[in-house]
Amino acid sequence: MDEGLIKKKDKEREKRLLYKDIHCENSLYLFSKKNPFRLFMYKTYKHKLFDNTIMALIGLSSIKLAADSYLASYAPDSIEIQISE
Repeated sequence: MDEGLIKKKDKEREKRLLYKDIHCENSLYLFSKKNPFRLFMYKTYKHKLFDNTIMALIGLSSIKLAADSYLASYAPDSIEIQISE
């Protein structure tokens, strides 16, 4: 049975699947698989909120880029340019 389909939160299952298909022992030659910083960053990366945050930042960046292209004709000391910067 594919363990990825199980919805139940199980600590043993999480530990077993934590580094599945990851064969390196040290990340950047510094962080072992049991290093707290590496575990924290891995759990942060796997969290659904991380994906949503990244997508929101990409959307905001795109909106800012579009707004800046329309502000090209404004004077450099105008309030719209100052707010944009």
